[in-house]
Amino acid sequence: DDKIYFIIGKDAYENFDSWYKADELKKLIKFVKFDRIPEDISSSKIRQNIKEQKNIDNLVTKEVGDYIERHNLYK
Repeated sequence: DDKIYFIIGKDAYENFDSWYKADELKKLIKFVKFDRIPEDISSSKIRQNIKEQKNIDNLVTKEVGDYIERHNLYK
């Protein structure tokens, strides 16, 4: 029995009951809800900060920052 997963931000899920045929969808799919990142964080902003040698600690997790540094990305 295959399952369908729908990834959705928690803010969007709060309004889900207003969607067309929401009750039917809830029976058919499994929702995976997540916290959205602030809108002012984007991959473009991360790349720009790296290019300008600015700190990105507040934009990415430590693991992502380490990976970017280790592989010398976006320079």
